[in-house]
This record gives sequence, C-alpha cells and structure tokens, in this order.
Amino acid sequence: LYNKNRLSKALICAGLEPFDSYDELVELVSYFRERTYDDIVIYTGFTEEELEDKLVDIIKYGNIIIKFGRFIPDDQEYFNELLGVKLASKNQYVVHYK
Repeated sequence: LYNKNRLSKALICAGLEPFDSYDELVELVSYFRERTYDDIVIYTGFTEEELEDKLVDIIKYGNIIIKFGRFIPDDQEYFNELLGVKLASKNQYVVHYK
C-alpha cells in the first residue's frame, strides 16, 4: 500500500518508544528497505550513547533519520530544519545516517 500511495514519502516510527520493541523495529526497517529507499524516521527519547549497540543493526540499512533525546518539561522548543518540525527540548537532536 505504501508504494502505491503517491503521497507516501517516508516511514515514521514515533510514539511510545520504538526501541523498546527492538527486534520488531529491525524487522520493520529491513522489510521497508527491501521495497524502497525512502526516508525512515525514528523518534526516540534515548541518546546515541544509550543505543550504541543497537544502532548498528538499524543504520546499516541507510537513509535512517533518528531524533534523539528525552523531553524536558518547560524547556525551550526549537525548529529542526532536517525534520521540518519543532522539537520540544533543546537537548533533542537529529542525525541522518546515510
């Protein structure tokens, strides 16, 4: 259905914590990548350091964009150019693994 929908441009994994279902996340990324090289965007509250051992299995598929960092209440939001959205806390950042 994704490939037949001309509006689809990326797979977004957001809400709850995608890395809590790590095996399923890797399976989804692999399945998606076999069919298209469109962006895969993953929103996580973890940092790169906390996911260091898990990132290898995800980023090897290429064209993976990950938003890292926990939400901090009452922190200053800012606009992230790569995602084209406001992030809720200054400690949140985005990495594009090409």
